[in-house]
Amino acid sequence: MMSFYDRKGVESWSQGIVPHFITCNAFIGRAYAQVFQGYLRDCAKKARENGPVCSA
Repeated sequence: MMSFYDRKGVESWSQGIVPHFITCNAFIGRAYAQVFQGYLRDCAKKARENGPVCSA
């Protein structure tokens, strides 16, 4: 990846040829989704351990 920027330099942004597949593909999307799912699972577990947020 660095060789691309070494060859193209700043021109890569002005020409719209910056490689974006490294951050915009199904593998990365799935990994982000799994991290977020884990975060939500941890939040739910913590909420169950601490009981209701407010009691009526």
